Amino acid sequence: MADELRQQLDQERRAHQKAIDYAKSLENVLQALRGSANLQQLLASLLRVLVDHVGAISGVLWLREAESLHCASGLGVAVDIASLGELGLQQIFGNDSQAGPKLESDAIVVPRDHPLCRCLESESEALCVPLRNGEALVAVACLAWRQPQLLERSSHDQLMLLAGHAAVALAEQITQESLMRSLQARDEILGIVAHDLRNPLNVIAAASSSLHMRLPDSLARRPVERIMRAAQRAER
Repeated sequence: MADELRQQLDQERRAHQKAIDYAKSLENVLQALRGSANLQQLLASLLRVLVDHVGAISGVLWLREAESLHCASGLGVAVDIASLGELGLQQIFGNDSQAGPKLESDAIVVPRDHPLCRCLESESEALCVPLRNGEALVAVACLAWRQPQLLERSSHDQLMLLAGHAAVALAEQITQESLMRSLQARDEILGIVAHDLRNPLNVIAAASSSLHMRLPDSLARRPVERIMRAAQRAER
């Protein structure tokens, strides 16, 4: 009876500690979103959260762009991630989604020579975790963990929840930076248009003002005054 009580207490203690660890990791995701000045900083911060959450020794994060994944951040790896280039989704998931890996929907354990994990310093397998925002795959985190196959079901579920929150944070940052780029492009176009219009407007304003002073009566000046007012409105 005493042994059963001890086992029950140990299970409850482990469950309680897992809940605390998950809460801390979730708070770290929120802090990463608030404290990152750009997408690259956010990618590095989120990868750190996932690596720390499972106690991995290294990790890489692949960001999705259209139908490809490119290595966007690394932690504890000895290679230049820029040299890894990009991988097509078919190259990762296979031509047949039913026959290929289930990475699109769930975390899986893959061999160390898997294309997503070839830069990890892992002795055996690695744990690959999809970051999904709803149905959309945003990124994939690959974590070098000593024994990824031993991840408990409860820990696995918490990891997938955490990955979902990380994906939402990434999607929000990507949307914000895309909007900022659009606004910057709009401002640049407007600046070019304004510059190209200002020179002819200055000529029109100067010529109409000179003509206005030379005309003898107010009736003859009215059309010129309309030109001057139109030029002033266009200038503003």
